[in-house]
This record gives sequence, C-alpha cells and structure tokens, in this order.
Amino acid sequence: MFINGVGGTGKSFLIEAIKCLVDDIWHPKSSEIMCAIVAPTGIAAFNVGGLTIHRLFQLPIEHEGKAAGYWALSKEAQKRIKMTLKNLKIIIVDEVSMVSNLNLAYLHMRLEDIFGTDEWFGSKNILFVGDLLQLPPVNGRPVFNKISNKLVKTRFGAANAVNIWKETVEYDELTINERQKGDETFFKMLDSDRHGCLTDDTIDTLKSRVFNVSIQEKYKELESEGTNPPICLFSKVDACQKINELMLESLETEKIELACVDVVDESGSTAKFDKKQEKKLEKLKDQPSKTAGLETVLSLAVGCRVMLRRNIDVTVGLVNGAIGTVMGIYATRISIKFDHIDVPCDIERVTSRFMLSKNLYILRKQFPLILSYAITIHKCQGLSLDTAIIDLLTDVFGDGMAYVALSHVRTLNGLHLLSFDPLSVKVSNPCINEINRLRTNFRNDLPQIKKSKGKKRKIQVTGIIDDGEPCSKNAKVSTSNPKKDDVIFTSEEPPNPDIVRRRQWDYVYYPGNEEYQRRWCEILNLKFVTAARILPGSPTTPLSDERVPNSTLDVPGDGNCLFYALSYLITGSISQHYKLRKAIVSNMPNFEEELFNSTLSATRYSSIYDYINKSKMYRNCVWATDTEIITLSAILGTTIYSYSLTPTFVGWARYGTQTLYGIPCDTNTPALYLKHVGTNHFQAVKSINIS
Repeated sequence: MFINGVGGTGKSFLIEAIKCLVDDIWHPKSSEIMCAIVAPTGIAAFNVGGLTIHRLFQLPIEHEGKAAGYWALSKEAQKRIKMTLKNLKIIIVDEVSMVSNLNLAYLHMRLEDIFGTDEWFGSKNILFVGDLLQLPPVNGRPVFNKISNKLVKTRFGAANAVNIWKETVEYDELTINERQKGDETFFKMLDSDRHGCLTDDTIDTLKSRVFNVSIQEKYKELESEGTNPPICLFSKVDACQKINELMLESLETEKIELACVDVVDESGSTAKFDKKQEKKLEKLKDQPSKTAGLETVLSLAVGCRVMLRRNIDVTVGLVNGAIGTVMGIYATRISIKFDHIDVPCDIERVTSRFMLSKNLYILRKQFPLILSYAITIHKCQGLSLDTAIIDLLTDVFGDGMAYVALSHVRTLNGLHLLSFDPLSVKVSNPCINEINRLRTNFRNDLPQIKKSKGKKRKIQVTGIIDDGEPCSKNAKVSTSNPKKDDVIFTSEEPPNPDIVRRRQWDYVYYPGNEEYQRRWCEILNLKFVTAARILPGSPTTPLSDERVPNSTLDVPGDGNCLFYALSYLITGSISQHYKLRKAIVSNMPNFEEELFNSTLSATRYSSIYDYINKSKMYRNCVWATDTEIITLSAILGTTIYSYSLTPTFVGWARYGTQTLYGIPCDTNTPALYLKHVGTNHFQAVKSINIS
C-alpha cells in the first residue's frame, strides 16, 4: 500500500498512529520490533523516529555516488537480524519519493533472504508513505521505474526485470492540509508550486516576498520581531555552512570546538581498520549524513542556534528536529533553551554506529547537535516553520525541492525569499504520470493532475549560480585563426553525426540580423549590446562542403568557448556568456525527456539534474557539449549549424527541432553558425566562402 499526500496532510502523524496501534494490539517487548519504521536517509528516518533502510536491513550502500551490488548476509548476521525481526508485523517506508527503484529491489531481496520465502517483501505487510512530487532519489531512478534489463543482469545476475512497484502497490491519498489550513491563499499557491504550473498571481506573490537587504540584516530583523528566530533554507550544504559560520562568527561569545570520539565496533566488524580505512574515515569529516548524523568536530558558542538530531525524551519534547539556543557549554553536557520548552535542558553525548565499509562498523560519540541558522532543504523534512528565509535560485534545484521548502512554512507572512526565479520551481512529469495512474486505478474520485508546460515559460535569469566570477573576465578576443594552444582537448566526445542528422542538401546560410538578435536577447533575458558583424545570407543561400567559414571570431579556450561564441552571435558581445550559460542550464529540465532520447540516451546520468550536477555545467570554465547546443536551439526555436573540423568529422552539422521533436527545421528562420575545431573548441562564424 502507498499513502500519498502533500506536505502538511499528516503523513508523520499517520505513521505514529499506526505504530501506537501495533503497540496497543501486540504489546512488544523493548527488544522486539513489530512496527519497523524506515526511510532512505538518516535525516528522514530521524524525523519519524525510525532507522534508515540500509541500517535496519543492512542493504548495500553507495560509495562515491555509485550504488553497490547486492550481497547476501553472512549466516551469523542473518540469524541476528532474523531474531530482531521475528515478530515483525508491518514495515513503514517514509519519504518514498527518495527511494530508488534499485533500493526497492534490494529491500525485497533482503526480506526474502531473512524470512526464507519467495513472496514479495518476505510476505510482510509494507506501507509506503510520502509524496512522489517531493524530493527525488539523490542517485538513481524513481521507485516506480522499471529496472533496466542491463542493470538487473549486472546487479542481480538475472535475465529480465520486473517492476516491483507496479506489481505490488495499491494506493490511497491524504487530502486535508493541516499545516496551512488557516491560510487558503498560501495553500492554493503551494498547490500550483507542487504541480509546477505557476500562475501569474503565484509568481507575483513570491516576487513580493523577496527582500533587498543582506541575509544577516534580515535575520536580525526577524529575530527581533518574533518569539523564535527564523531558519534559512538552502539547496546546497556549502551555502548552509557559509551562513552558519558567518552567524557563529558574529557572536561575541567564545567559539568552542568539540571533537568526536571514534572507535571500531569489535562486536560487529570482521574487517580490519587499517590506514586505508583511516583515510576513508577522514574523508567523511564533513559528511555527517554518512556518520550517523554526528559531526566530526562540532563548533558552538553560547548564544548560537542549534538543532537536536536525536529523540532524547519524546515526553518532554526533546525530539529530533527540536531547535533552540545554547545557554552553556560544559565538559559533559550542553545546556540548551529549546523554543518550545520553558526551561533549559541538558544534552549529553550519544554513541551511534555507522558502517564505514563492508563488515566494518564505527562507534561515534558526539553531541547530537548541528548549527541551525541555515539548514539544507532535505533537513527541513518533517518540520513546520513559523518563519523561514529561503533561497529560490535555479542552481542545482531538483524536482520538488522548491515546493518542499515552501510547504514547510505555516503562513505566507512567515515566508521571506533571498531570491526567486520561477524556474527554480520544478516538477517531474513522470511522477505526475504515476500519480495519475494510481488515482485512475484506486482513487478515481480524485482529479487527474495537469502536467507542467514549462517549455512555454518565459525565462527569468537572476543572481549567480556558482561562487566565482567568469574565468576570463578581461580576456582579449581575436578574429585570427586559432592558435595551437587554443585547441582544447577534453574527455568529452565530439558531436555525434547521427544525433545532429547530417542532411546537408537542405542546409542554408541565413544568419540572424539585429532584429533577431534583439528577439533572442528578450527570450533569454540578456542585454543586447550591438549588432554582430556577420555576413548576411538568405533562406536560399545553400551550405555545402565547399562553402566553409572564412572568417570567425576566435575566443579564449578556457572552457567557456561555446558560450563566448553564442553570446557574441546573440548579443554582439562575449561579455554575457555566463548569463547565457545559466539560461541554457536553467531550461534543461524543461526538455529532459527529449534530451534523454537524444544526446543523453547512452550516458551514465540518471536524470537531467544528475547531468547538471555531475557535469557541473552551471559553472564557468566547464566545456559544453551538443546537449547545451540542442537545449539552446529548443529555447529559441531556431536552428544552430556547426562546421566541424575535427579528427572524426569534417563538414556541416545541424542542431534543431528536428532532433528533439521530429519537426523539420524551418529554413526560413535565421539561424546561428559555429565553427568546431580540435576536439572541443568553438568559434563564432562571421562569414562563409559564398563564391
């Protein structure tokens, strides 16, 4: 069974109610697990008083972003876990949107092994809870996707794949929102955010929540106005760290560093802790999510804001996610005044176990606290916030992330935006399709969700994606032939002739004039600088292998060459290459399905956000590929030609709507022209040899 519900409909309350019901019926002993509550991440598991799926069922974990293959438990380990779960009645998997289809298969296989049956999930009752339109799997495909035959063969040694989700899951849905029930306008706005269909009213409302002072000033202003200080929500860990460090340094009290104590768990480890494992542990010093949520070094000061990351005493409110202010720091305890508790509470060190590698476990002793001025959006799961400062730029925002951040604020008046770009609100159309399928089959009283038409949304580009200025801010540009040193060699493959469809019989030379440059600038929200000096053409000027570029604008070979060249052709200057890069990357999710059917079809990437994050295409000085060219072609609705002079291909190639949609390229519309030399260096074509 899968229980779906938007943020604030009481999913966490439902989980707690089911656990209490199981306890009331069967009265489990303290050492027994009858209702196993698990989640895909430590943060999500802590928020519902459970464990991670990997920890409870000892599933393979990821190493450096790559999922490990499935392995069977040793006889001793299997006996131990079977004893722990011998009276198991039900398994509840929370935040199912973050569970990959591969981990779902691993869970099924592990339960088969534990309980010695080939029935689905070891013949145990299993309840999935979450919202498919919230956070997706960090690595991997959504839980409802069928695992490819290739992956099944490599991971499991089987021949054919089965879609476990569709074979086993029935469906129901929670529909009453409790979190924003007092603010109908805010609720409707969140509903449009969740579906990715932003109305003009929603966009205007969100824009009105953007403040124009520094984040430190806004924080202090809100802190002085309300009972409880605000929380800042960011998509990236490094952004949170910067804000937390900045706010901690602003305190006048002494900063104290509290180191953890790590020891090998001799009772559960069979592998040796050698120098290699020591280095591996050292690499985890800034990754508490992989060390049971405990920091290697915890930096605090009296007066700083912290969040509790463990359930200490549920009866008095010392629960995971509780936020408060440090009142005193002592050798064995930290005194904290939590926002919802009248008197200060003492928090002591806890000891938690995590797996460093296969058959090697570490016991870490540390205070279960983190600085909480700013936290990642993933960490706000399960929280209801009175006041929040949120950064809604497009950089590395995944499906559902903006909605998750917004939906955890109780009222519109409590929402304050550091920045807002409508393109940060992203939704997965495949997830919408799955919800609609489930509603049709199990809840046909509920309407079908309309899919986002993001491709028609106007681009709004603001802010800076990465923490650096363009690499070649003062670079000189020449129109001469490229120097040997300017030819860049990269591991990226050159354009695929099959993808760009080499049908030169209808290729034409028809570059854009000033009118079209201005039109393109308006679409991309770029500043028009001047008319580019380009030899005019016409819809009847054919291209051929003889009609090759004879004048180009060479640009620096620093990884930005494609964007320099395109910026010149569109704006008349290379100066806006970074904004152009951002506009292209921001719009890639709007063409995810088409890109994965063309340029990304045979790659290692699991989604368009996976491609953006792993390729770091949002950063300056990262070499572009034909994926970026095709995306720009789709945004502008125009054709882009490239003359290649490379070791693998010489001649004209065409990128356009033919590649994405099968629609013939319109030769009556002006196009953009590039020259591709070496392995991955681009220049802007200024003229061709027409004679």
